[in-house]
Amino acid sequence: MGILQPDYLYKRIEEIPVDALVIKGIKAAVLDLDNTLSTHGNPIPVESALNWLKRLEEAGINAVILSNNSDDRVKPFAEKLGISYLAAGGKPFTKGFVRCEKLTGSDPAHTVVIGDQIFTDVIGGKLYGAMTILVEPLQFEDGLFFRFKRKMEKHILKHFQKGDLSR
Repeated sequence: MGILQPDYLYKRIEEIPVDALVIKGIKAAVLDLDNTLSTHGNPIPVESALNWLKRLEEAGINAVILSNNSDDRVKPFAEKLGISYLAAGGKPFTKGFVRCEKLTGSDPAHTVVIGDQIFTDVIGGKLYGAMTILVEPLQFEDGLFFRFKRKMEKHILKHFQKGDLSR
């Protein structure tokens, strides 16, 4: 189950210790949008995510949004934050991650991938060779596909211990 196992688990993105990322040599953060930085479809990031992104910037870590969503969804959101983005990213395939590498100037060994889904964010980050952090979704979707996927994720996650990035 190695490719399915995130390196670390956190409830919310703002709980991820930025100073620990710096200590681990992280130079870039590839971030999911929906249910990681904001609720699904919401054009405004949650306040706590904004504060965390500010700490990330102050630490010198380049952030980029990598989303499977459309440019119409991702572009205005990223522009509000003043960070780079890549829409229609094709996660979990690595092409989008490689393109993010060019946007951040980093490489997989110095990159963290943060998102709320095992089957896109974690698998994609692992295939790319980056550190992966799984956060709980800000809001659970009610569509049949998402309910099925979340049920599968819950089954997978019960086998993992919550890691502490600060250690």
